[in-house]
Amino acid sequence: PNKEILLTIAQKYVCLEPFKIKLFCLEQADTITTEFYYNSTLFSADSIAILAGQFQTLLTNIIHQSNIAISQLPILSPIEKQLLINWNNTQ
Repeated sequence: PNKEILLTIAQKYVCLEPFKIKLFCLEQADTITTEFYYNSTLFSADSIAILAGQFQTLLTNIIHQSNIAISQLPILSPIEKQLLINWNNTQ
């Protein structure tokens, strides 16, 4: 089976959801479509793009490391992890 994960971000102008942020998933045949709904007064499109990237990283790790508990899987990309390490470096 194809184990590729592809995320696309499309801007929608109307969102009448009562939640601050919501992830919608729909399974069709051999694909899963995901949509993030969010309050644009609380979140920027860039913040949602980062969150979507972290979700994609988590899904990729679930596919490639299915024997590991989800709580142990990384959600940060290698670049994000290095930025965090550099930012926390207080030496």
